[in-house]
Amino acid sequence: MNERLIKKLVSTVKCNVCGAHYEVNNIDIIGHRDGTWFLNIFCPTCDRESFVAAIIKKENAHEIVTDLTEKGFTASVDANSVDSNDPLDLHDFLKDFDGDFGKLFSKR
Repeated sequence: MNERLIKKLVSTVKCNVCGAHYEVNNIDIIGHRDGTWFLNIFCPTCDRESFVAAIIKKENAHEIVTDLTEKGFTASVDANSVDSNDPLDLHDFLKDFDGDFGKLFSKR
């Protein structure tokens, strides 16, 4: 993990003394070994300085269970991607849609 991500994670923690959130620029990383990070944290709200040992582990990725081949899965994911125009296109379609699904799905 990179130091910027560690600081961002630690900034979500509240100070034990005053309850204020720590600020990223007040977190100094002293070092790390394996999943343990050593930090010096300063709370600007109550002027308290703390030494923290944080154990941060990466979550293992979940296995994807599918009957598709890797190529088929990749093609499916790429084909079903939603872009920023899709909601606008749907809005335009529904604006004039009369609710007749039979006509919509019948062969033309």
